[in-house]
Formats: sequence, C-alpha cells, structure tokens
Amino acid sequence: MYSLIEKNGVFSSDNYFLTFIPALAYPFIRKKNPQLNILYGILLLHVAVAFFWQIRAANLCFILSAPLQAYVLIEITKSMKYELTKSIFLISGIPIIILIGLVIVNPIPSKNTSNFPPEVTKLGELLKEHDIYEEKILSGITTGAKILAKSDNSIIAAPYHRNINGNILAIATFQSTDDDFIKRTLKKNNINYIIINNDNQLEYIIKSSNEKSLINRLTYNSQPDWLELLNKNQSDGYRIFIFKGL
Repeated sequence: MYSLIEKNGVFSSDNYFLTFIPALAYPFIRKKNPQLNILYGILLLHVAVAFFWQIRAANLCFILSAPLQAYVLIEITKSMKYELTKSIFLISGIPIIILIGLVIVNPIPSKNTSNFPPEVTKLGELLKEHDIYEEKILSGITTGAKILAKSDNSIIAAPYHRNINGNILAIATFQSTDDDFIKRTLKKNNINYIIINNDNQLEYIIKSSNEKSLINRLTYNSQPDWLELLNKNQSDGYRIFIFKGL
C-alpha cells in the first residue's frame, strides 16, 4: 500500500488506513479495555503487513478495527450533548462513509489507456492489424502481460505465481526439439498463434536451449513448415507465427 500512497497521495481513496482512523486513535481514549488493548496490538501488526507488504492484508484490518472503531466513536459521543450530533458523528465514522468522503474530496482519476508504454500500444496495434482477436497465444511472460493489457486474447505464460502450469508448459514447448510433441501441445491447448520478441524470459530460454529447439528455430528464421510467419516486416522485434495445424 505504501507505493499506492506514495503515488496517489495520503488522502487518496487508495489509502485504506484513513477509513479506520478512529480505531487507530484508540490509545488516545482515556478509558481502556484490556481485551481491546490486545486487539489493538494485533491490528497494528496487520496494518504494518498491509502497508509494507501485502495490501490484501487490509481486508483483515477492517475486521479487526471494527470493535475498536465502534468503541472509540461511542466513547467520544459520551461527551456530546445532542442526540442528533451523536448520530451524525457515529455515521461519519463508518468506513464506507469515510471512503465516500475521500472520493468526493479527491476524485479517482479516469483511466487513460494512452498511458501505456509505446511498445505495449504497438503490440496492440499489431494484433489488430492481423485480425487476432479472442485467440490463445503462446509467448514469453513479459509479452504475455502486454497482450492481456491491449487485447482480448488469452495467453499461456504470465508473470503470475498462480500460473505455474502455464509457464512450465510455455517453457517446455519453446525448449522442445520434438515437432510432434510441439504440434500436439499447440493443438491440445488450442494455441493458434506464437509471438516472440526480445522478451527477457525468452532470451534466457534461447541461451539455455538446444539449437534445434523451437525457440531457436523461430529466432533464427528456420521455423517448421507447420508455422507461418505473418509479419515478414517485423515491428519492434515482434514476430507473429500462426499454427497451420497438424
């Protein structure tokens, strides 16, 4: 979360900690509760995890902060004279109300797709140029992420820890020297296109693979006859191959 706060500001809606400021202010309440003291310590530990490491830990922070938030708000309202004032104050301390207030004060900027790096935009244009829509594509993990960002195509390899099987499949296919295995793999997984370029992962695979491996054959213009190079005039190093079938 630190990076989001640094990028968008302390008072942005990305700073979830603002939604449970009352809970974090618990130490300033005169009347303490032993059980809440322990809960506050646990909350601080999870806040640290969410702030410096995993933002998803903030979900548990909301749960842990609820009793503290309610206790702090109720204790503060005890010094208020009018019931209406108490009600307004209690409602204003609800996390969703705080979040709505943050959005009003600091609106979420609209996403501008033109902010993509030039190479990502060019890849998207290249896919459109060759009418590649809703297809499954074999590529390196870096290129795969760009494909997802700029098209409706699906990919095999991606820089995501839950995609281990897909990444292993991509590496095995690129490193293979067995045409029958490669063709069966492409057919079985409904892969119609292969895209390569100066992908860091692919460069490593090239160096660690046999010269007769698929990735080396594609890189050095000796692709098998069941693959056709679509863009002979290569754009920014991208090479698009179509699988012609078994």
